[in-house]
Amino acid sequence: MLILFLFKSKATTMKDKTKKTAKEKTRKILLKLKFFFVYLLLNLETRRCLTRAGDIMKMTNG
Repeated sequence: MLILFLFKSKATTMKDKTKKTAKEKTRKILLKLKFFFVYLLLNLETRRCLTRAGDIMKMTNG
């Protein structure tokens, strides 16, 4: 797979290069979105755990 990618990248014309840059830009945007959603999910999980811990503390103290 990687070898084919290297051969394709060597045999590119100017049109292919512009297409490749557009593809790379969209790939970078998608990666940023993925990381953002993962961050949101982790944030929600930690908040949920913290609220659970707070509830447990209230139960033991109260």
